[in-house]
Amino acid sequence: MKKLIALSAALALLLSGAACSKDNNKTDPTTTTTEANSTVSTVPQKNVPKAIAFSEVEALIESVKAEYNTKDIITLSDGTEISTAIKDPAITAEGVIGGTVTDEQKNAYVKYMGNIRRIVCDRLVSYFPEENKMTVDGESGATGIFMFPDPLSAGFVSAEAAFAKISYSKGVPVEYIMVQGNTAYHGDPKTDAVVLLCPDPTENEILTAIMQSAS
Repeated sequence: MKKLIALSAALALLLSGAACSKDNNKTDPTTTTTEANSTVSTVPQKNVPKAIAFSEVEALIESVKAEYNTKDIITLSDGTEISTAIKDPAITAEGVIGGTVTDEQKNAYVKYMGNIRRIVCDRLVSYFPEENKMTVDGESGATGIFMFPDPLSAGFVSAEAAFAKISYSKGVPVEYIMVQGNTAYHGDPKTDAVVLLCPDPTENEILTAIMQSAS
C-alpha cells in the first residue's frame, strides 16, 4: 500500500509539470490553449524568424533520449544538473494493466519520463531563436511557450503576429509547438488537433496505465 501511495504521489507531480512553469503545482500538461485574459510577455522581434523543419524537432527529442542513456548527468541551460541514474525500464502499457510490471518498475518509468520531459522542454526552448517564440503567462502562473517553426511561410512577419492570430481564430494555417509543464505539443491548425511529442502517444499510454493502476 505504501508503494502505491508513493507511486500515486510521484505521478501527480509528473503530470502536473514543473520545468517550464512558474507555479509547479498548478500546471496542466494537457493544456493546449491559453486563457483569453492571459498576459503576453513581449518578445523583441529584432530579426526575421528562422525556418525550422519539424524533423529537427523530432531529431532533438530523440537525441535527448539517446544522450540520457549514455550519460550520468545532464546539465540544463540554467545550470541545473539532472541525474540519469534511473534509466528507461522498457515496460509496456499492457504489462502494467496485466500486472506483470512491478511497483519499482512503475516508479522508475515515472521518474525517467519526468526527467526526459524536463530536458526536452529545456532543449526545445533553447533551440528555437527568440524571433520564433512567444511566452505567455496564464492567470494560474503557468508559463506557456509557443514556438513557430516557420511563421513566414504562413504569411506572418513575426512569431508575435502568428500568436495573435491563433489566439482568437481556429484553423489558422500556421504550425506551432507549445511547451508547457514539461510537455511539448505540436498544434495542427488544419485539424485543430494536438499531437503529443513528449511524451509521445506510446509513452503517454504507459503513464496513463500507471496512473490508473495506482488509483
